[in-house]
Formats: sequence, C-alpha cells, structure tokens
Amino acid sequence: MDDAYDFRAPVFPVRIFSGVDALAHLPGTLQAHGIERALVLCGRTVHGRTALIDRIRAIGGARIGSVFPEISAGAERQCVEAAARHALACGADALIAVGAGSVTKAARVVAMLLAEQRPLEE
Repeated sequence: MDDAYDFRAPVFPVRIFSGVDALAHLPGTLQAHGIERALVLCGRTVHGRTALIDRIRAIGGARIGSVFPEISAGAERQCVEAAARHALACGADALIAVGAGSVTKAARVVAMLLAEQRPLEE
C-alpha cells in the first residue's frame, strides 16, 4: 500500500439533539460526561435577541459555567482567540455551540486551541 494513503483521523465526541424539547437532553448529557463548567458559545443576536441562552442556563444549572456571546459572523480569528482565552480563564471543561455555521466553526477551532495550547498559526 502506498504511504500517500496512510492517514490518521481522530474523531471527538459530538452530540447533536434536534426537535421539540431537544434541550431536555442537556442535563443528562452534561452529567453523563462529568461536565462541571460548560462554556456556551454564541453570537450577539442569539444572546441579545432571544431567550435561548437563559433557557440553557436554567436547564443546565450549575454545570453551565459561562457564556461567550461574541462569536462574529464568519468566526473571525480575533473572536475565536478571545473565546479560547475565555474558556481557559473560566476553566471550561466542555463547549456548547448555540447558533449556525459560524458558531459551530468557532467551537471547533476553540477546541483545537485548547487542546494544542499553541498559537493558531501553528
């Protein structure tokens, strides 16, 4: 077999719940994984114009450690790096992405920055 086809693709746990009462799964999921300080990532619109983050805080209880509501459209580098710094500062042990593509993308990059403990360029 040609070495060009050898690769490694680690896949990390992802949970996606959808539909009516999807948030009802949150407490059990947090508990099952021993999560004590989840960081919720979202944009300003979700945070400021909806009650969703308040609902997540209420449902998740003390296991929701903090919220970072500054994910910008396109998940710009500055906001992703700021989110990673916030995650470190608050001792986040999980990330919860609330929103669409930019927030999901940002959460993936924040997770990489936390795991690698190196500058984004590396």
